[in-house]
Amino acid sequence: MAHNPPRCPLVDAPPIQIPVPAFQPHRWMVESLADETHRFKVHRWHRRARKTTLGLNKLIRAACLAQGETFAYIGPTYKQTRSIVVKDPLMLRQYLPRDVLRKDFNESDLTAEVVTGSVVRLFGADEPDSLRGIRFKGVVLDEWALQKRAIFDEILYPVLLESHGWCDFYLTPKGRNHAWEFWRRGQLPDHVDWRTFDLRASESKLLTEEQLALARREMGEELYRQEMECEFLEDVQAVFRGLEQCLSGDLEQPQEGRRYVMGVDLGRTHDATVLTVLDVVRRHVVAYERLTENDWAYQKRAIAALALRYERALVVCEDNSFGSPVVEDLREQGVSVEGFTTTKTSKHAIIDGLRVALAQRLVTLPSVCTQLIQELRDFEYKLPNDGTFAPETLRYGCPEGEGYFDDSVMSLALAVYGLKGEVYVPRFEVASYVGTVESIPVNHGVGWSPVGR
Repeated sequence: MAHNPPRCPLVDAPPIQIPVPAFQPHRWMVESLADETHRFKVHRWHRRARKTTLGLNKLIRAACLAQGETFAYIGPTYKQTRSIVVKDPLMLRQYLPRDVLRKDFNESDLTAEVVTGSVVRLFGADEPDSLRGIRFKGVVLDEWALQKRAIFDEILYPVLLESHGWCDFYLTPKGRNHAWEFWRRGQLPDHVDWRTFDLRASESKLLTEEQLALARREMGEELYRQEMECEFLEDVQAVFRGLEQCLSGDLEQPQEGRRYVMGVDLGRTHDATVLTVLDVVRRHVVAYERLTENDWAYQKRAIAALALRYERALVVCEDNSFGSPVVEDLREQGVSVEGFTTTKTSKHAIIDGLRVALAQRLVTLPSVCTQLIQELRDFEYKLPNDGTFAPETLRYGCPEGEGYFDDSVMSLALAVYGLKGEVYVPRFEVASYVGTVESIPVNHGVGWSPVGR
């Protein structure tokens, strides 16, 4: 090893080498560990470059050298922290010797107290209140690009100033967000406490040329450049392109003779139930409701009432195990409803349909639907954590963490799915025609009749 490993003092026992021999740092890790000049270090490293491994070993080393201090590892979410750091036997348990612990690792509050009286605590950025009021001496922020900058600016930075502490940021780029701004600090001469460390997959040689070629082919050029070559590119993981051009008009009251379709994404314990109504001919969002009341009877009444208001709109409703009774009850109330079973494959299909519809401006939505628009902007391609790159391992979803939802996206996707063939025909303004709705020259698509249902 290129650096001198510290020894953790033990009473009546030989010292333990920290980091443990199981931690074999690469040259770029040694460079980071050896830097004791800069308090704030930003590591822009490619996927699978062992960022978490370095962070944990640095925290353990710091705790074994300090007396009565507190150190923190903060992952994007509490769930991820438990899964990746605690449950994986090749992570914390491999690098934290039992002999340096004053008592067993606390599984309930994720705390390790070492013999020096210092502690290493594990957190999720989705629970920011758990970080308040603690005097941290050193912090590792893992996947910083996926966390909210307020975690550092409002909570950690004031504490680290008072404690003369340090902070390591580990990130793979995600557009030019706050992580890019923090990385830039290490490039500027007036930020003397900051330094950046860069590592691209083409430089580290952790992956073979064949593996990199496969990753480039399966991920696509832009996503590969972001995830593996660490370039700060805009909107690489964004699923919905051209969203701004689809913002038009306003919400509208129902009009007699018009045809409507409504997508319903049913909420669970912590999610909302979202109703989105589209004008079939104009393919414009005319109504949007987000129900946070968990009472199913209330929600069914709200769905039926909105469908009735909008000319007995066809309702495309999620029909999974908990949704089936809702679908059946709506049918008994005389609502025209089509059940949709959500699986990984079917979800991928309707999101693809919505992606194409928005990219080609086949659907428009009012700018007043701020929650819907924000969810569309947040929705992203999600890469697997195990480093595989096959097409079937890529999936869609909202970012991990507090305040992110995809209920509105799914509701709109179900409504667009309900348009069937109508989504691909030219848009017509009903007001420009004289006569009945039958005179409008449209292809009514699968499952539609010209008037009434």
